[in-house]
Amino acid sequence: MPIPFNKGRAKEFAASATIAPGGHALCFVAGERHYSKKEENDNLMARYELKKIVDPEDEDTIVGKSVSYWTTFPLDNPEVDGHEVPQWAGRMFQGFAAAVNPELPEWPHFDKDEQQTYFKGEPIEKGEQVDQAKLACIMEAGEYASELWGEDGDNVDSIVGTVVYGEVEYEEGSDFPRVGRLYREPPEGFVITDEIIRQVEMSDVPEPTKRTTKKKAKKKGKK
Repeated sequence: MPIPFNKGRAKEFAASATIAPGGHALCFVAGERHYSKKEENDNLMARYELKKIVDPEDEDTIVGKSVSYWTTFPLDNPEVDGHEVPQWAGRMFQGFAAAVNPELPEWPHFDKDEQQTYFKGEPIEKGEQVDQAKLACIMEAGEYASELWGEDGDNVDSIVGTVVYGEVEYEEGSDFPRVGRLYREPPEGFVITDEIIRQVEMSDVPEPTKRTTKKKAKKKGKK
C-alpha cells in the first residue's frame, strides 16, 4: 500500500511558511562551505542559514523558518591552479566580517550632516587617511577570512549563534526570501517587524485530480 498524502498540510506546503519581509534580528543557525561554479575558477564560499530571534540575548527565542545568506571568501583556492579571487570579494566579505565580528573595524562612514568622515569613531581627513582606513579594513577582514575558513572550510560554522540585523525581502513573484547587507547593530532608521511568518492568503484545499497509476508489467522468467 502506498503512503497516503496528508491533505491537511497542503496549504502549509504551498505557503512555505517563510520568514516575514522586513527588518529582523537574525541568528546564524547553520553554516557550511561551498565552491562556486559560476566563475571560471572555483571561489571559496560559505552558505549560512539565519532565523529570526525575538530577543537577541536569548537563543530560546529563535523562531520561524530560515533564510539563506551566501558569502565569497577573498582567498585563493589552493585546489585550483592560477585561481584569482574576484576583485569585489574583498569589499563584500569585509562588510560581512564587520557584522559578525565586533573586533573588526567597520568601513569608514561619511556623515552627510557634518560633512565629515569617521573611522573607528574618530574623524579622519579625506584622501590618504580615508584610503589607509579602507586598506586597514580589507587587511583585517582578509586575516579573519583565513581564520574563519580554517584548514578546508571546516571552521565556517564557528559563527553559529552570532546575532546580526538585516532586511528580509522577496522579489516580485518569488517565494524565496533573501537578506541583503548585515549589520552588527541596527542602523539608524532600522525598524524591526513584529511579524514572524510571511502571511499568505489561501482558499480551501481543492480535491486533487484523480490519477491512475499504471502498474509496471512483471518480467517473465525464463522457462
